[in-house]
Amino acid sequence: MKIIVKALNEFNSFIGYKGNIPTNENEYNELLNDNLRYLDNKNSVFEGTAPTWSEIQNKVSELEQKEQAKIDAKASALAKLSALGLTEEEVQAIIK
Repeated sequence: MKIIVKALNEFNSFIGYKGNIPTNENEYNELLNDNLRYLDNKNSVFEGTAPTWSEIQNKVSELEQKEQAKIDAKASALAKLSALGLTEEEVQAIIK
């Protein structure tokens, strides 16, 4: 669920909050309406209008796709190095 925190931080208007990470729309809505979870001296979790849960889920999907693209690119690069005849040890020496 840490990906949700990353997604929240992608929104420029995100201020922050105290407590558990919201894992569903109900928890998110509770977070938005629970002033005990606001950071000190703040009166909301976001400046201005908060994104919807759907917008947050879209951001989560976007971040997951970016992460998967990185994993795929690394696997492709390793396969290409191996195809050039490098040993596993040589490949590992390059990437570390």
